Amino acid sequence: MEKFSEKITWFMPLPNGTFLKNDKSSDILTPLELLSSGRDALFRILKIENFSDSQTLWIPEYFCPSVVRTLKKLIHIKFYLDYPSEKEPHFQSLTPNENDAILIVNFFGLRRFATWQDWLSSQNKKLIVIEDHSHAPFSQWALNSQADYTFASLRKSLPLIDGGYLRAKNMSPKKIFQSGGDTADFATDMLLASALQSTNGYNEVVNKLYYSGENKLDGKHSVSRISKFSFEILQQLDLAKIAKRTSDNIKIFCENFADSNVCIELNRKFFNTDDPASAFNPILKFSSMQLRDKCHNALFEIGAMPSIYWGGLGNEVSKQAHQECDTLLAIPLDFRHSTDDAKRIAQFISTCANCE
Repeated sequence: MEKFSEKITWFMPLPNGTFLKNDKSSDILTPLELLSSGRDALFRILKIENFSDSQTLWIPEYFCPSVVRTLKKLIHIKFYLDYPSEKEPHFQSLTPNENDAILIVNFFGLRRFATWQDWLSSQNKKLIVIEDHSHAPFSQWALNSQADYTFASLRKSLPLIDGGYLRAKNMSPKKIFQSGGDTADFATDMLLASALQSTNGYNEVVNKLYYSGENKLDGKHSVSRISKFSFEILQQLDLAKIAKRTSDNIKIFCENFADSNVCIELNRKFFNTDDPASAFNPILKFSSMQLRDKCHNALFEIGAMPSIYWGGLGNEVSKQAHQECDTLLAIPLDFRHSTDDAKRIAQFISTCANCE
């Protein structure tokens, strides 16, 4: 079992003072509605727009399946082809009608607006453009977006028990969504898990609480505010410091990871180093599911918990979408970890990936 400065898992402990400011300056939050999760933002958009039966929401077929299942109950959905290991979407698969909505996803912070600019400029019809920046919520693209709606989950990249934001291009944020509210059921489990993890380390009780929270979130169908707890923490987080530490650790990982015909690292492939706020995790693309799973299991054996996005895509998506899911691995290495953690986990994976 390897010893890391902080367990390599996407489950966040409570924040420590290292990444907290002394004040609550939060200009970056001023134009945002603050919700309990990213999916709450989608529910809020559907309520604002009041879509008709003739309108369609186009989403990438590589997308969180639990969110897709919920959305299908609320609006007509069509898939277009878009995969994070590729430079751009298959635009020929995206054929919206007038007044349809397009969900654009910045997968793992790897994309730039330029990827979409030409296609959007070429459209001679009115479209509702929605951008999901959950893996890079404060990237330059997200902050400067001209989309009709920009949203993100916040708890994927920050030490929060819940949180998401929504910014609407043509609507001021409602005052009720600019302060903390009651803690959602799923976030209560997350708070207990984070507190126990911060006190006793990661253990089976913590694991059960986290997954209990995830299951409750999957069943969520209504909008709620960010919790008072996360609202207070969010205002104090040093977002620039968090982004720089995460970005630095990804760079160190890439310096110590050897791409091969078995596995490549996607931040390096797409030159994702110019905007620290785009940094999310090292993202690995394997040549086969068997080799990905071998590496995944080896990491678990040394106490690391890599993430697979997204299992359970279902039979409505293409074989390529399933292959993408089966061959990607996210390494939850970020601001919490030391430079030595980044170096050692990269060397371990490099050795594991190249021992076929």
